[in-house]
Amino acid sequence: MSAALAEIFPVGGMLADELDARGWTQAEFAESLGRPAKFVSEIISGKKEITRESAAQIAAALGTSPQMWLTMQDRYYLSRLDAARRVSTGLNRRARAPANTSRRRRPSRGATGRRGEVGGDEPGHVRDDQAEATVTSSGGTAAYVRVLTMMIRAASQGDGPAIGVVVVRGWQAAYRGLIPQDFLDGLDPARRGHWWQKLLAEGLSPREAVLVADVDGEVVGFVAVGPFTFRNDDQSHEGGVRALYLLPERWGQGMGRDLMAAGLQRLHGSGFEDASLWVLDSNERARRFYERGGWRADGETQLDDSFGPPLREVRYRRQLP
Repeated sequence: MSAALAEIFPVGGMLADELDARGWTQAEFAESLGRPAKFVSEIISGKKEITRESAAQIAAALGTSPQMWLTMQDRYYLSRLDAARRVSTGLNRRARAPANTSRRRRPSRGATGRRGEVGGDEPGHVRDDQAEATVTSSGGTAAYVRVLTMMIRAASQGDGPAIGVVVVRGWQAAYRGLIPQDFLDGLDPARRGHWWQKLLAEGLSPREAVLVADVDGEVVGFVAVGPFTFRNDDQSHEGGVRALYLLPERWGQGMGRDLMAAGLQRLHGSGFEDASLWVLDSNERARRFYERGGWRADGETQLDDSFGPPLREVRYRRQLP
């Protein structure tokens, strides 16, 4: 599991992951941008920086924001700068900042660890120092960048409304074109949030968990795990990933992998030997994500109409841990 959001992959690697998730080749993406294939390959390899102009083109093609790509690029540069400074000065010495950077550090933030929760120094806890810096971009313009901290923690009753927003926005982005649009447009975050708030208020069984990805106090994603059968059978050896959602603007940043890893760790710690999940059969993006994580379809299917329109789903399974 990665240590924190500040430990970012090169932006080119993120772009490559995004193209892979959509099933696009570099040449196809370059053609959609009206650029030569070399332009995309050099960004992915790190030979070329993303400028404001190219960020706008990439964002328009992928349905994201231009600032997201520029910010990720700056965060990566900052993390590399920090790593170099730590190596050269030692972990316990304050480094002198380069002429074009001003930086101040603040203490790490973390959740208080309690028995049965992800927090403190327990496995699955994610935290990192926050940093503030002024960097000089390739265009010579000074830009203020804040490196955020992601923490995976146990959900509380107060997280219910935020989880409802994550669910609805996740459905509306992931299932567009896959299920009726009028159903997606009619989803109510408040209603979904109330359901999750009620569930968390009533309490979970010892073998169930809802974990949230918290970025500086904002819930941006969550994973829900427990017995696959929903019977909460203490003798069951099969765990289940019941839900895994992120805000669309957080896709491609490694948070989904971190949430999944935390959920599987919780299942393994609860005595489960393997895990299963259901996924919409036409959701190719999600299926590729699961397959990269070691999940495999086992041939079982079902028609699920518990959320509205009937959805044909396939079952994926994997061993734990």
